[in-house]
Amino acid sequence: MAEEPEGEEPSGDFGGLSAREAAQRGSRLKQFLVLAVLILVLQSAVAYVLVTLLVLPEVREPEEVTETVRQKTAEDWPQVPIEQPLLYDMGDMILNPKDPETLRFLSTRVVLRVDSPDVLDELDDKLIASKVTDFVRDVLSATPTLRMNLVDERKGLRDKLKAEINASGILESGQVTAVYFKHFVLQ
Repeated sequence: MAEEPEGEEPSGDFGGLSAREAAQRGSRLKQFLVLAVLILVLQSAVAYVLVTLLVLPEVREPEEVTETVRQKTAEDWPQVPIEQPLLYDMGDMILNPKDPETLRFLSTRVVLRVDSPDVLDELDDKLIASKVTDFVRDVLSATPTLRMNLVDERKGLRDKLKAEINASGILESGQVTAVYFKHFVLQ
């Protein structure tokens, strides 16, 4: 093994630099990184102070407005009556709609919105409720599946159901104002 002459530093692959020069460069890099982190922390602190002192006071409402709003109780706010819709849920239905090519199934839940509480009382009668359910089943079974595939076609189907129920004369004390499908699965 060859011995290195005294007084010289051990040679290593430092990109043509001596070990001392490489160590000095490494410590400069560390100093630079520490300085960069300190500058970023200082900038963040200055930005936080500027935003909280200059921007936020302009965004916040004046204190007197906030205090008057807090002092109001539930009785002070105006009461807005919410009219509950009069709905009759016909339950789940599974039917075979008209399809000349294949056997298809429709699983749906129909909900009727009526115009008066008298109609709901009328639908509580099992005979009338059965007549309406049977009528809706007949209309849905007679409708071709091609007229049920798209959303726009279902809107037309809802309108058709509403018009035909009202025209049938089954309900004597009022009318159906809307028909909703709670779910509608056609396979």
